[in-house]
Amino acid sequence: MHRFDRTRNDPEHHHPPILVVDRDVAFAEAVRTAVTAGHLVNPVLACPDPRTALGDLTAGAQGGARARSRPIAAVVSFDFEDRRGQHLLRSIGQSPTLRLIPVVVVGQGVDADEVREAMDLGAAAYLSKLVASHVLLDIIRGLGMPWALAGPAPAAGVV
Repeated sequence: MHRFDRTRNDPEHHHPPILVVDRDVAFAEAVRTAVTAGHLVNPVLACPDPRTALGDLTAGAQGGARARSRPIAAVVSFDFEDRRGQHLLRSIGQSPTLRLIPVVVVGQGVDADEVREAMDLGAAAYLSKLVASHVLLDIIRGLGMPWALAGPAPAAGVV
């Protein structure tokens, strides 16, 4: 059984997911709401623990039943006390298979040192959590990954 919580966007599990690694359930729900409002049918998978996320990502990268679940993008929080978000990002970047997953890092604010660290570790983007759910949709669409649209796209920047 996959440890991630699948959302209502894709009940048949036909589309690759967007992974949100954050202990804040409300943030994962805000991402799901933005994805749904943008008419994307890719499911949003929420995982509150980076270690669990890494274990599942690694198992999926090695093949087997979970291989189809490799996310089209990951949203990783840097707001864990023991830097587990940074460790997850570093581990993804060091894996030949997982490094293909674009990672968007979210933090509480826009600290120049934290942004630099995220970029040095291989993040595709860094967003303040205050605006992340609103602009994430545009970033995911710009990644060139296989997202799926279920209706007319809203105007750019509108969710």
